[in-house]
Amino acid sequence: MSIRAKLQLSVLVGGGIAVLVLGFVLVWTSGQVDEALEQNRAVDDIVRGVFELSVVMNDYLQYGEERALAQWQTRHASLAKLLERIDIRDVTEEAILADVAQTHAELSPLFSQLVANRTDPAPTGGESDLTLDRERRLASQLLVKAQIMVTEAFRLAESAASRVASTQRRGAVLVMALTLSILAAVVVFVILVSNGVVARIKRLRQGTEIVASGDLSHRVDERGSDELGDLARAFNVMTHRLKEEGIERKRAEEERSTIEAQLRQQQKLESIGTLASGVAHEINNPLMGIINYAELIADEVADDSIKPYTDGIVKEGNRVATIVRNLLSFARQEKESHSPADLKDIIDNSLNLVTAILRKDQITIDVDVPEDLPMVKCRSQRIQQVVINLLTNAHDALNERYPGYDENKILRITARPFENEGKTWVRMTIEDRGPGIPEELLERIFDPFFTTKPRDEGTGLGLSVSFGIVREHKGRLWVESDPGEHTRFHMDLAADNGWSHGHVEEAEH
Repeated sequence: MSIRAKLQLSVLVGGGIAVLVLGFVLVWTSGQVDEALEQNRAVDDIVRGVFELSVVMNDYLQYGEERALAQWQTRHASLAKLLERIDIRDVTEEAILADVAQTHAELSPLFSQLVANRTDPAPTGGESDLTLDRERRLASQLLVKAQIMVTEAFRLAESAASRVASTQRRGAVLVMALTLSILAAVVVFVILVSNGVVARIKRLRQGTEIVASGDLSHRVDERGSDELGDLARAFNVMTHRLKEEGIERKRAEEERSTIEAQLRQQQKLESIGTLASGVAHEINNPLMGIINYAELIADEVADDSIKPYTDGIVKEGNRVATIVRNLLSFARQEKESHSPADLKDIIDNSLNLVTAILRKDQITIDVDVPEDLPMVKCRSQRIQQVVINLLTNAHDALNERYPGYDENKILRITARPFENEGKTWVRMTIEDRGPGIPEELLERIFDPFFTTKPRDEGTGLGLSVSFGIVREHKGRLWVESDPGEHTRFHMDLAADNGWSHGHVEEAEH
């Protein structure tokens, strides 16, 4: 089938659908208007019944005729049936109708009391002051109730009329808007068919020659036996060149950019390490003086009341000194080869550096790391860099889901040995109860520059660098996540990864 025939068929099908949609809208709009008019007629009947009931009641109050009494009873019963049958879905009108029905119900006992008061003979054979007073009071209450009901009935009529007008306007606007939209779509489509399709095909066909000369910016689908199919087959000329030249060149550029970014990141870490080392040394000297002075005070002063304070100074000073030592250890770039290390010590040193931040954000830390873990052959500073990165990511995830305190704001660290292919391994797991990672992102989580954080909060290199460090140690860094429940990062390290001194030196240089 040619393109022209396809377009003509599309116009016919589109026009048919437009007619069906317009017809459906017209029928639906007509039904809405009819329903509103029907409800408006029922409201008019109620208003007329309320007015007639009020007139008959006034006649009876003035003249007390039996005819007026019978008419009032008939009108009251008729109005009650109207109020029961009417079905109104508007909230405002339902409330007004409820008020009318309540007032209507309250009229009957008052009117019955008035009739009884008139028909019962007075105690002395004539009308007493008490009887007249009761009649005036009942008549006044009936007039007030009747006036309220008339007022509410007119409010109901106004609201119903307004709703009918609003429904008619909405229907007219909807039909007009749909008609104009269909006309606009038809006009635009006809213009495209008459002026654009053939010219576009010619331009795209000329584009095949441009693509063949090196411009790889266009792609088309090969399906079809019409003009577009011919054009798609012309584009196949560029397929081989796209795969072997364009894709390979792009991949090489991406790899070079990744390496450059990792080098920049490494230089940044080295600068931060140098700065941290200098700051740590500056803190350490006065800190030792504080601890020594506190110990001298404790030795020289015999007053036992100050001993708790000096002990507190020494204890907290030693805690700060431990943090400073860990900071120095983390900042120092290891130039020596690997050595067996206790993963528990690496975890403890990492926590010493980030515990203050975690506790500041009210994060509960749950550590389950046994004392007798097998030693692992590694470069502890680099593994510590991985642990701190994972802890920082868990900290950010928990803060994202729980900005304040929450009992589920927990960061859990576990470590266990296991056997695999006859070798002893140690698995460290860092689990958080943050928002989790969607399944479609799990495969990309370790890609360079991939990050779910805002641009000013992350570069997307942290997990990529960590993944490279663990892979350099012949280990494995992997993740599992249940969105809305938890995220677990697992780091598997072999107790003996087969490294030799020469291997590490070569890897470093």
